Formats: sequence, C-alpha cells, structure tokens
Amino acid sequence: AEFGRFSGGVINAITKSGGNQFSGSFRVDATKPEWRDETPIEKENEIEREGDLAKIYSATLGGPIVRDLMWFFLAGRSLETDAVATTQILNVPYSATNEQDRYEGKLTYTPRSGHLLQGSYLKLNQVLENFTGQNVADLQSLTNQGQPQSLVSFQYTGVVTPNFSLSA
Repeated sequence: AEFGRFSGGVINAITKSGGNQFSGSFRVDATKPEWRDETPIEKENEIEREGDLAKIYSATLGGPIVRDLMWFFLAGRSLETDAVATTQILNVPYSATNEQDRYEGKLTYTPRSGHLLQGSYLKLNQVLENFTGQNVADLQSLTNQGQPQSLVSFQYTGVVTPNFSLSA
C-alpha cells in the first residue's frame, strides 16, 4: 500500500539498539548428526553418521550509556558444526566442518527529539573445512576455505521541519 501498484513485498527489519534498562541473554543450542533422519543416500549405502555434539553459543547485552540520550547493544555467536556428506558422483563419505564466530555492536544517539544517529559494526570469521561448491568425484577436490566478512554502517533519521524529514 505504501508504494502502490507494487507487485512484490516490502519488509522493514529493525534490529535491537539497547534501551534505558540493561538487559541481555545467553543461549546454547545443541545439535548432533544422529538426531536427524537419514538421507536416502545414507540408507542405501549404509553410511553411519559421525559427529560430536555441536554447541552454538549466543549472547546479547544492551543498555544505556547516557539515559534517554545514548544506548549500546552487543551480540555474539560462536559455533562449530560437523556434518557427514558424500561426494556427488562416487558417494564417498567425508566430514565437513563449519567454524564461525560472529560479533555485532551498535551505538544509538538521539541528540534531540526527532533526530536519531546510529552506527553499527558486524564482524564474521568463518572457516569451512572440506568445502566444495560443486559436484566432485573424490576427496582430493575438497578444500578448506576462510570466509571473513565485516560491515560498518551509519544512519541518520530526523525531522528537519514539520513538513520535511531526512533519512540517510
């Protein structure tokens, strides 16, 4: 409705940015390959799943730096997962590992009513062991691959006059 005659969809996601009270969370997710159903290839070739209990640790913390003026938000996640996979052509089993550490920080500042400044930073360190992005016949085609990523963003939103607002 906002854009009229628009045949797609519009999604607006607002991430956490802290608040006037300190809050946080800590979470552990656990997975294990044998907890899932076997794939048809695993059943047909009698492949036993290997892999230890994988734990994914996540934590958040947010709160005020200066009450009603500046807030912070921090988040982090660490995971290491193992998965049994097979080559596409010969169905040779192998173990693939994903190690990932993710960190995020955000500062929010409201210098006066109707004006908002935000800065955020995201860092992702990821290493894939025995990675393949294509169909391979043998284990020699598997590689270890680092996939580091980072992102810095700044945003200003404000009401300049009663009839003019700005977002950059």
